[in-house]
Amino acid sequence: MPQQDLLLYLKKYSPKVAKIDKLSGDEDVQKKYEIQCSLAKNLKLTSNIKEFLPDLLEYCHGDVLRSSLPSLYSSFYRIPVNQLYSALEKISMNAVSVRKHAIFLSSLLLPLDELLLKYQGIQYEKNSSVKQHIFLSCYKFFAKNNLPECWPILRDYIDHLEKNQKDVLKVIIQVSQVPKQYRPIFIEHVWFILNKLKKENVKLDENMNSLLNNLKKQDIICLKDTFCMDLIESNLFGIDECSMEDSVFDFVRKFLLYGGNSKNKISFCSKLFMISNRNSGIKMKVKLKP
Repeated sequence: MPQQDLLLYLKKYSPKVAKIDKLSGDEDVQKKYEIQCSLAKNLKLTSNIKEFLPDLLEYCHGDVLRSSLPSLYSSFYRIPVNQLYSALEKISMNAVSVRKHAIFLSSLLLPLDELLLKYQGIQYEKNSSVKQHIFLSCYKFFAKNNLPECWPILRDYIDHLEKNQKDVLKVIIQVSQVPKQYRPIFIEHVWFILNKLKKENVKLDENMNSLLNNLKKQDIICLKDTFCMDLIESNLFGIDECSMEDSVFDFVRKFLLYGGNSKNKISFCSKLFMISNRNSGIKMKVKLKP
């Protein structure tokens, strides 16, 4: 189809409403929606997609958004960066469902100083879903580029995590993605936050167990002895049942094998034996009490 004809079709069928009543039974509405989706999806096949970008952006919302995304991403990969800023700004001002994609595209296109300003804007963002996407984008960028300026942004967001943010919690316990230089402080900080978020009367929740299980030899080596010993002492033994959590027990093994100061570890082992004996005595007294 000639370029001019395609432009005319794009303008003719440009979506005027975000949501389509697909259950109305109106064949004209359904047919128009199918044409809109087909046009948006197949724009990626055009050789000069730059000419169609302004019209494509009009399709990037509501029910047609999903069909538009392949063409949108194709255009951003094929058009020179300096010609994309206005398009990026436009989708950044759109609905939440579109803004999420603007965040990802920003990480690919913007100069470093401008991208950091976008990430720092997380503190002013009011929409929780958008804030989460900014965090995840910043986290991925940090993991890939080891950029010091990202860490304060990530730390401040993690400080305000809530229990229901399962997607974020699942990401931050995968500590192997964090640059080695920042991994010790990241692990300690995440552990502190997870400890705050756990339910009352629970020593370790699922996230804490997963974090411990994810720690490798190189992670244990770089952790402070004091952090490791405090973690073990606080979580290894249950006072009432004298039980041992498998994840903590495995952490003890890793710490003794790979941890730092040998003298500290020998002294700490003696302390653990004393705690174990003391807890066993408490358990016996409880059982013998009439």
